[in-house]
Amino acid sequence: MLSLDYLSSQCTASGGTLKAHQPSAAWSLDVDGDASAEVLVDLIANFDCNGAPTAFACGSTGCPYLLYKKRGDSWVEIGAINADDAPGIQVLPAEEGKYATLRGGCLGQEPCSEFVHYEWNGAAYARTWINFKDHPVDVAPGGLMTLTADSAVIDAPGKKGQVIEEYPAGTAVIVIGTAREGPYSFVSPCNACRSACSRWAMALKTDFRGSTPPASASIAASARTPGELAGSLAAAASF
Repeated sequence: MLSLDYLSSQCTASGGTLKAHQPSAAWSLDVDGDASAEVLVDLIANFDCNGAPTAFACGSTGCPYLLYKKRGDSWVEIGAINADDAPGIQVLPAEEGKYATLRGGCLGQEPCSEFVHYEWNGAAYARTWINFKDHPVDVAPGGLMTLTADSAVIDAPGKKGQVIEEYPAGTAVIVIGTAREGPYSFVSPCNACRSACSRWAMALKTDFRGSTPPASASIAASARTPGELAGSLAAAASF
């Protein structure tokens, strides 16, 4: 995750100065039904690193948006939403007093074939499952794997799935999750593909080899935000 403290340290290390955009942009949403808005922020869109414009890099899939909740006089990070999911994020109905499930996908565009769900785990929001063309997929990242046998890639799990491509042995794929309807993995053939990439599909769980790469550390997830951001968060949080 990219926290504000991380942006500041990266910018400083690159010889630049962190500067907030004026006005800044944020989105308010109430995830726990307490009538007090939480705030979703795209930090990369709100800050520049003057003197080192390439200090922040998240690849072609974009940097995650961070979800903040006001606790006392500080804004605390309670989740990270993928860049593809954040623009159309929805707060789904929930029981009173419960944190709602969040759903987004396809950069907010309709129709969308891949809705990603984020659920509260008691401490933060986490990406838990994907509705891929009405087929549920449990998120279980397997990292970068290599196929040890030729594998057909289909557009849905089960016998009705249509073969859309054949991956030869030796193809490297990113394992995103597992289908609930059968022994299939939800995969992408490239680490930089957006979720709208048509090549995201189901592959039979045959023979993968590889290991999950080290996860990026979440830095200063509950850090107090500087005044430049606090003002915009407070403004966005007021109904």
